[in-house]
Amino acid sequence: MSYQQINNVDSQEAEIYAAGFLEFKAEEIRRRSIPWEMVQISKASKLASVKVISEYDGTPNKSKPAFLVDNSVELINSILTLLSDLKSEDILQYILTMMDDAILRDSGVPSLIHKASDMDSNSLYSLFIYLSKKEDSYIRNKAIKVLSSIAEKGPEMDSNLNSDLLSWLNSEVNSADKDTIQSVLLCLMSLLKVDKYRTNFYDIKNSVDSLSNLANSTSRFQIQYQVVFCYWLLTYNPDIAANITSRFHILKVLADIMGKANKEKVIRVCVLTIKNLLIKPKSGVDNARLMVTNKLLQQLRTLKDKSWKDEDLVADMDEVTEILEDMVQDMSTWDEYCTELRSGDLAWSSVHKSEGFWRECCIKLNENGHEMLKILIKSLDNMNPTVVSVAIHDIGEYAKHYRHGRRNIENLGGKSKIFTLMANENSDVRYEALSAIQKLLVNNASYLQNSKKVAA
Repeated sequence: MSYQQINNVDSQEAEIYAAGFLEFKAEEIRRRSIPWEMVQISKASKLASVKVISEYDGTPNKSKPAFLVDNSVELINSILTLLSDLKSEDILQYILTMMDDAILRDSGVPSLIHKASDMDSNSLYSLFIYLSKKEDSYIRNKAIKVLSSIAEKGPEMDSNLNSDLLSWLNSEVNSADKDTIQSVLLCLMSLLKVDKYRTNFYDIKNSVDSLSNLANSTSRFQIQYQVVFCYWLLTYNPDIAANITSRFHILKVLADIMGKANKEKVIRVCVLTIKNLLIKPKSGVDNARLMVTNKLLQQLRTLKDKSWKDEDLVADMDEVTEILEDMVQDMSTWDEYCTELRSGDLAWSSVHKSEGFWRECCIKLNENGHEMLKILIKSLDNMNPTVVSVAIHDIGEYAKHYRHGRRNIENLGGKSKIFTLMANENSDVRYEALSAIQKLLVNNASYLQNSKKVAA
């Protein structure tokens, strides 16, 4: 299923769920009675007329799309002039709500605005950027929402405006305001359908992490769905799809959501994101290996056994599972370990505690100029206590099973780091550091297998 198809259904459904402050406020604003004749009297002479706006406002909703088409040039330019000149927050709120409602009723309205407007595209975008800097929260958010729809259907905005808009959206994702966050995500979902906006948003520092942090911090399925929808759109870009899993932790987010979600729409967009990660890069093998490390293949197999109403979802699950299995069929335990290590997402999987693995593979940490050992030692600087604990444990196992391991670890700075971590605030880190130091200092450290957590 293409994102054009899924979006026709899900953008409307998302609107229904995006209640919060903006939608409650919008209901109040729609009930206002605007004295348009007084607005006309108070305006400067450059405003041709508000009569057409008044007529549109009084037209029944079902007839508004036809009225808009028939009077597009006069109506749209009158509205844009008001938005440029008005100081009244009440009327600005009303007009922006009017525009947003028109776009929701008819997806062709943004293109019509570009066609009918006397402004060039960047002047049009600048107007809504200007409105997004107003003090009133409702005006800011509605202006960005309308702008996102217009930008999706029009020429690409220039770099400065582009940067302003995407940076604003990223800051709003970071703030995670419960009253506006779903509307912010809807704006991002609109813009990320355009490839230039995908790459520019991806290049903003911590932008993808902001989305992931948001998904991790909420149990609201609609927000999780919108975050993954943004992932999905980002991964239509081949370069992003090739690099996003190694730079960010989106596979952990997908695995967590898929393990808990019971909504088909959420599972569907997770599966489609996985599919993009496999087929959009020149080679999806590295992504496939990371998926196995994050147990996504196992989750897909489990989900396939459930009963789903959506036949497209079932077909996509079958296809993605088959692609993933083909890519990883020759993957060894060492390949899996290296993939996990490179991802930076070390976790207590069975391979770390396997004596057989370390006896067989410890020497492989020396290959390519101790590449894997250097990555392991660098992992000691990670902020996640689990990652650090696993890394310390693995360094200890390397020292235990490889006769020259202690010397290599010391030469690469690992021993001094582990000594420092013996005073870490986390009890698991302290325990693993103490165990590893004993392995580094004692020739035969096998008795440590039965040691107790003296550092707890």
